[in-house]
Amino acid sequence: MNLFDGLQAAAHSIVNTTFGYVASWMPSSNSGGILQLANILFKDATETAKILDVPYSPKNCMMEYKQGDFLDLKPAVDSNSEEIVTINGLEYGVMRVTSKYDGKTYYAELQQL
Repeated sequence: MNLFDGLQAAAHSIVNTTFGYVASWMPSSNSGGILQLANILFKDATETAKILDVPYSPKNCMMEYKQGDFLDLKPAVDSNSEEIVTINGLEYGVMRVTSKYDGKTYYAELQQL
């Protein structure tokens, strides 16, 4: 790990802990299920979603999480599995997960259920 990686990880941790929310995800493929928790950044639906090429809808939201959190969420969503995350007691269907330019941060497009 180089110096930048350590600084990036520390900054991500501080921002998510200070401004973030705790989210939970129970992978749909696990019949026994292991609940995964992570500190995430959460953004309610806004007109800025259009900039990200996401159709605006009052039910559409975004969450950002770091590599190592929500293991296998992206592959599950990529394989068209119906995945649900819970944030502040509300359930959201995960519509799409994309990797940010650095490959260590993920954006998930959510739709409130």
